[in-house]
Formats: sequence, C-alpha cells, structure tokens
Amino acid sequence: MYKYSRYAFYIKNVIICIICINLFLSFEYMSLKAFCVIGVFIALIINDYLRYKFFYRYYNKYYISFLISFIIGVWFLFTYNDFYFYALLFEMLIFFNKKVLKIFLITHILIFLGSRHIYSNDVIYHIFLADYWRKNGLDFLQSTLFYIMGICIFLYIRAEWKGRIDAQNLNDELNRAYDKLKEYSSKVEELTIAKERNRVASEIHDSLGHSLTALIMHLDFLENVVDKDTEKTKVMISKCQSLARGSMEGLRRAVYALKEEEHSKGLKTSINELIDNFIINEGIKIRLALEESIENISPDIKNIIYRTVQEGLTNGIRHGKATEISIDIFYKNDGIEFKIKDNGVGLEEIAMGNGLGNIEKRIDLVGGRVTFSSRIHEGFSIDAYIPLKEVKTVV
Repeated sequence: MYKYSRYAFYIKNVIICIICINLFLSFEYMSLKAFCVIGVFIALIINDYLRYKFFYRYYNKYYISFLISFIIGVWFLFTYNDFYFYALLFEMLIFFNKKVLKIFLITHILIFLGSRHIYSNDVIYHIFLADYWRKNGLDFLQSTLFYIMGICIFLYIRAEWKGRIDAQNLNDELNRAYDKLKEYSSKVEELTIAKERNRVASEIHDSLGHSLTALIMHLDFLENVVDKDTEKTKVMISKCQSLARGSMEGLRRAVYALKEEEHSKGLKTSINELIDNFIINEGIKIRLALEESIENISPDIKNIIYRTVQEGLTNGIRHGKATEISIDIFYKNDGIEFKIKDNGVGLEEIAMGNGLGNIEKRIDLVGGRVTFSSRIHEGFSIDAYIPLKEVKTVV
C-alpha cells in the first residue's frame, strides 16, 4: 500500500482510542450501552487492522471489511463524531479504483450532507421551512465547503500518489529493461568474440595454411633441382618468395581480422593465380572451366567458391598426391554449381576436418548444399550447389 499510509493508520487509531476513552469517561456507570459502544470501537480497530495488514491483497475481503467500517462510520456520524467518516473518505479517495470509488463516494456525500440536517423525526418539515435555512444556511454552506475542500485535498494526494507509483513502476520497468539489455549485450559480445575467433581461425587455415603448404611443396621440389637446373631453381626461388610474402599478408589479415576478399581482382584471375602457385612441374595438370557471367555474382558467393577451390587443390595435391585436377563452375537449374575433382589416391572414409567443415558451413549459410565423395585409387571430388535465389548479383 501507500508508503506513508501506516502513519495515517496509526494516527487514526490513536484518535479513535481517544474518542473511545472520552465516551467511556462520559458514562456515569457501566451499562449495557457503554459495553456495546466500547465493543464496537474495539471491533472497528480490529477490522481496520485486518484490512490494512492482510485484506488489501484480496479485493473482495478488502471491500467487505471497508463496508463494515463504513456502516460503523455512519453510526458514528449520527451519534458521536464525524472524524471517522472523514478517515473513510481519505481511504476511499487514496486506495479505491474508479468504479468502486464512484459508488462509495456518492453514498458518502449523500449521507454526510444529510447528516448536517437530520436531528429529529420532523426533519423533513424543518428543512422545507425558510426560517430553518435562514438560521442554519450559513452553517450548512460552511460545512459543505469544508467537506468539498477535504475531497479536493484527498484527490490531490491521490493524484500525487498515483503519479509517484506510475513513475516508480516505470523506473522499475526501465531498470529491468536495462538489466536485460546488459545481459543481451554481454551475450552478443560473447557471440561476437566467438564468431570473430572462428573467422580468424578459418582465415588462418584457408589463407596462411594453404600458402604454407604450397611453399613447402615448392621447397621440396627446389631441393631436388637446385644442383641440376639453375634456371628452374631461380624460378622456384621467385615463387617461394612470392608465396612467403602472400603468407605474411594472409597472417596480417588474420591478426587484424581484415576481410580482404581474394577475388577482388576477379574470381577467374584469383583462381588462376592459386593454380599457378600449386603447379610445381609439368607433372601436375589443373584445368579450370568458369562461365564469365559468374563474375557478376555477390562477392560473398565468389569468396565461398574461391575458398572451396583452394581447399580442393590443397587436399588433392598434398594429401591425395593428385596429378590431374578439374575445376568446373557454371550455372545450372537456377543456381550455381561447381565441382572440384582429382585423380588422387582416394579415401575409404572421409574425415570432416577444419577444411571440409568450413566449406560445409559457408555453403550452408547461403542455402546451398555440398557433397564429398571418394574411393580408393579413384580420387576425391567436391560437388556443391548454391541456389540462384540466395545469390546477390551485382548490377
């Protein structure tokens, strides 16, 4: 209930006790009437206590308790004192909802104004006499205005209280929203960090890992020809230097998490440069077939194709010992299909490592599908398809 309502409750009960003691002292002897009056006061205090402490959580019990107090308050109004009737008015205007307040407030006003003139059985006769109003009109006006002023003051307190309650509820709601926002922000930050770590790990594997693999292959070949063919040695050294520089650039991109697309010079050009890095001697043949119109697709899709080709070449030459690799990239069935097939040693069972796993994740993100197939002595193949509706073409 209202923060300071307990003070009003205690003050009200103290005043009621003072009234009760005053009535008790006014009795010359303890009669049945005196005991009844004292009993009513005690019952009233108990009823108010229950309403204030317990019944305010339950509307039905609360209103029944208030109705009992209201009836007793009407009795006080006509017999002893109008203080308690004002106390009920305060409680109504502060705590009641609008619907119930209207009913009790109208009843309260009619009873209070009527009590100002009901003194005897011939009250109706008196109030219709002009002489009555000449003698009592000013008192009636004064008490009525005082009553209306009390209602206005209580309504002002109600408005202030409701405003504070609404402000407090809004503040609590904002605090809850802020706590949730902090929680979501923390989760987003964690997810962002995890995503960035995965992206950097993928970048290192796809860029630096493949470049170093090609560099090792060139160095192995260089070891065999360094004393036999000076011209080829110079060419191999130049390629090794180029691969080392490319590896350093790939590492720099991974460290600073810079997404620099390999296909910025064009997908076909980038793949041809990749092929050139993997061709060590005439014993390795790599064929590329790529429709020119595919250059117009989204850079993200071209990056997926490039990374898939990169992984296919690395696996085919390094692990599969392949000497022939075919790369086909073309439009098919309202989508893009690309295949990488080699004639390597093949596998009995395909293990999904980082490389193949990254390919699958990338293609799955754009609504595509990919399959890996291999047999012993029959090589390894990657078949992928990305639907055209998922491809963002560049106008």
